[in-house]
Amino acid sequence: MDDDDLGYTLDFESILRLRRTCESVESVPVNRVRSLVRPSAGYQQSPGLQFKNNSGETAPAGACMRVTGFTDDAEATGGGALGKGQPIIKIGKPDATFGIYVINDMAAIDDGAFGTCYDVGDVPFLYDSGTPARGEGYGPKPSQWSLSKGFPCLVRVYGLHSTSRTIAYGNLAPITTLLGKSTGAITANSSTSSWQIWTGTTGSEANSTFTAPSAYSRVAIDSGLFVRASWWNNGWNLEQLQCNV
Repeated sequence: MDDDDLGYTLDFESILRLRRTCESVESVPVNRVRSLVRPSAGYQQSPGLQFKNNSGETAPAGACMRVTGFTDDAEATGGGALGKGQPIIKIGKPDATFGIYVINDMAAIDDGAFGTCYDVGDVPFLYDSGTPARGEGYGPKPSQWSLSKGFPCLVRVYGLHSTSRTIAYGNLAPITTLLGKSTGAITANSSTSSWQIWTGTTGSEANSTFTAPSAYSRVAIDSGLFVRASWWNNGWNLEQLQCNV
């Protein structure tokens, strides 16, 4: 029998499976398909999280984004490409409200659209200026998508990827420590918002303009003193870095 005479048949169940597979793949947005492809640069990336852009702007590739809420795929009308019951976080542009931050995948996401982001692991990220060097810390800054050197450390730099695109590589981890300064006398064993988050070059820091979250202090702290805020037991806790007068 010639090769041209060879034939192959599929049973009805196999045809249905092929159809479901094709429909599933074709329904995935282009941005999601790109996120499934591992980069060749050799860094290790965690599984992505799905998000909806609620910022009112396009979130750039590698952008720092503030988590503003959480939902399932009930909002993904007209396609359900993310899968039934898929958890989805909502994001906004960083502002004066200090919060939880994630990094966008390497595709710009329009306002109202869905994308993939990361909350931990090795990632490319958008920075604002200068030349990121290995070991430096970059973090969120109010009113911008890019990370800024000396702000609360969200990413520790591995190296520079593209100066023209202002993209660097680094290790992403949750922010659990902040430098602060008290703005009023703090009573022992009390929660307070009388402090500021300070950022910048070590020894030359200044008020970041973030609104500091409420934190608990176990000791009395005078006004105008540097403090350290650390995340323990589901809350921010203040420690003195300078002695009371």
